[in-house]
Order: sequence, then structure tokens, then C-alpha cells
Amino acid sequence: MTAFTRGAGRLPAKLAATRTGLHQVAEHILTSALGFAAEIPADQPSTAVLWPEHFDLGITAGTINYGASPGDSHLLDPYLYVGPHDGPPPGDPAFWNAPFGAARTIGQIGAAADAAAFFRDARARVLARVTTTP
Repeated sequence: MTAFTRGAGRLPAKLAATRTGLHQVAEHILTSALGFAAEIPADQPSTAVLWPEHFDLGITAGTINYGASPGDSHLLDPYLYVGPHDGPPPGDPAFWNAPFGAARTIGQIGAAADAAAFFRDARARVLARVTTTP
């Protein structure tokens, strides 16, 4: 295994190529699952980001994070998540089942259409909270 130090300023070629490849996979996966992003242009969806601390793939659109995790200390199975910046709306712990918002495991999401439906539902719930808050 190749070692590298912080001050070097350059990643080893294999690590850089792997990171680039993973970013391309992230773009492809999230573009497929987040096909609804075209429906929300006012939210200005970001490009896909690979978060290295959890190895999550995600985007931010408006005040909501949408993403996919390979699993972590919160959920061991791979899962999709929605994390409103202001926290989960109150009143529906069955939907908002995670401290950061809502999560659905790979066993609960069968196809990209299911993922998009989950993301749409979460967005609608967050927007309902925003429009009904005095």
C-alpha cells in the first residue's frame, strides 16, 4: 500500500483515479435516483458530492440534503436519506425515523422510481412545514 503525507499536496495516482471513478459513480447513481431534480429547479440542486467521512453520495437542493449511504453506525445496511437543514418536521416519527431526518434501507427501496418517490414525499413534507409555520 502506498503511504502519503498531508504536506505532499498531491494524492497518489491510484487514489486520485479511484476518487474520480467514485465521483462518476456517485453522479450516475444520484442522477438516476434523483430524476426529480429537474422538477425543482428553484431549489438549485448541487452536483453530487462524495462525503469522505461517511462515504455518502449526496446533493443539496434548497434546504434539504438527499443522499445514499453504504451503511454506517446509524444503519448498517445501505440506505437513502433526506436531511432537512432545520431538522425533521414534527409529528410523524414513522416517516422521520432518523435523528437527521428520514432514512430508507436498500430493502425498502426497490428501484430508482421508489427512491425518487421517497425524495419527493420528504420534500413535500418539508415544504408543508415551511408553508404552515407562522
